[in-house]
Amino acid sequence: MSRKRSVVPPPAIASPRAVAIALLAVVFAGAAASCAPTPSTVAPPSADAAPTPSTEAGPFAVHHRTLADDHELYVPSTTTTAPDRALFPLPLLVFTPGFSASPTDYEDTLRHLASHGFVVVGARHGFDFVSATFCATQRDGYARARAALHEVRRLSRLPAGRGDLHGLVDERAPAGAVGHSYGGKLALWLATEENGVGAVVALDPVDGGDDRRPGWCPPAPDGFPQVTARLNDDDLPPALVLMAGRAGECAPASGNGDVLYAALASDAVLLRLPQAAHTDFVDAAGSDDCGACGLCPASGEDGAQVLRLVRGATTSFLRARLLGDDREALWVGAGDVLDGSVDVEVREKP
Repeated sequence: MSRKRSVVPPPAIASPRAVAIALLAVVFAGAAASCAPTPSTVAPPSADAAPTPSTEAGPFAVHHRTLADDHELYVPSTTTTAPDRALFPLPLLVFTPGFSASPTDYEDTLRHLASHGFVVVGARHGFDFVSATFCATQRDGYARARAALHEVRRLSRLPAGRGDLHGLVDERAPAGAVGHSYGGKLALWLATEENGVGAVVALDPVDGGDDRRPGWCPPAPDGFPQVTARLNDDDLPPALVLMAGRAGECAPASGNGDVLYAALASDAVLLRLPQAAHTDFVDAAGSDDCGACGLCPASGEDGAQVLRLVRGATTSFLRARLLGDDREALWVGAGDVLDGSVDVEVREKP
């Protein structure tokens, strides 16, 4: 299925901030009519309604629960006490955290996305220093991330009366995959193997493929695949890559966002934050909860501003691709953090 589309060049605008916003608005336009997503009950507001800026919390309250295998589920609702079935079905996102991280390390970001109308499942992939010592592989982490996506769909298929999530998501509608670091690799990996993924956001992704488990572990020839080699397919969904300029060895140049972005044959956007650190994408970066964060170089940016941009860009991209909401007004409020702090590269299919 082709995803080629016509792109209208942005108008000539003198302000660098306005140029950045115009470019992003063009690239984040909705998918082509031939690949239009199944309509969702979370429709874009009318043109007369004042939109909530994508950098700010959305209009929905968020209901949270922990699923089997400790995956975390965040459901938009009109109340914080229970899911609002009147909103079903809702678009689905799967979020995959970094190596040795958990979904709760990104909880504010996951709640932000849910507040804008997405069901978000934070996959606890379990691939960390401890599991690797016991011979776990990256493929094991991928399997758990994929299982989280399918667990939400399974709960949605349960008959009415067997839980309150019946009809939660529409399996005919495309899902989004979002991830940070190793989780960014998992998000791209899901897009190469899951037909139902319609958009990918990779936050400072790392395509590490070295098997560094203890010597007593059995060989795992397919346990640490390089996802870069799988991205040369123009039928893959559109992707947004956000990249930190100060990632250091936490995102080695041999498999960082530049490498993955260059390999993408689908529509792709790269946002580079020159002074941001690899851990600026983690809510818990400044706390003891993020055990691996202290291993990465320090940031030259205000972490709150970085997260504001990350959440805004991710929200706008996913709303455009999964909901057909391409209003430039979504970027009202994002301009302050775009101006002078981000290099924007845009690539489209020829």
